[in-house]
Amino acid sequence: TYTMFAVSRMNGGTNARLIASQSTNWLFGFHSGTKGDMYGNAWIYDGATAADAVQHLYEVESNSNVAGGTKFYEAGTQITGGTPAGGGQTTTAGNPNGPGVIELNGYSSGAEISSGEVAEILYFNKVLTASERQVIEGYLGTKYAINSVPLASLQAYQAAYTASSAGTANTINLLGS
Repeated sequence: TYTMFAVSRMNGGTNARLIASQSTNWLFGFHSGTKGDMYGNAWIYDGATAADAVQHLYEVESNSNVAGGTKFYEAGTQITGGTPAGGGQTTTAGNPNGPGVIELNGYSSGAEISSGEVAEILYFNKVLTASERQVIEGYLGTKYAINSVPLASLQAYQAAYTASSAGTANTINLLGS
């Protein structure tokens, strides 16, 4: 059970797996020259859209159930389910697994190498609530100027952003604690 966010992009070089696993067959965001992909021991979402050099915010949440237990998002919009434009596909087959040991720029200790940039990864060992997810989407969207993040997420982030009592620093109450 987990929720993970990543801001990343390919840079036009080798485009295989940018965020993947060293220990299991898992990938997140990019695969074989395409963007918008999520694989966790089976395809969760196969975007089938050519990768570009634009920064993307991808999110995945999984309660480890096979049927509908994993959701994949791009910039706050859920993209699993149905047949997307561009020929992508969604399945619920297989056994959705977590990333295990995360590997950047490849898979399984050096296979399927990519040239790209990962600006930030946030990993939580629980499925976040919709409001928690919105705050983090707004935070990452604001920090990395990702214009496609929904207004509701930006507003949730702004509401959670408060000046510290010392007045010299700012804090973000991401998870209501």
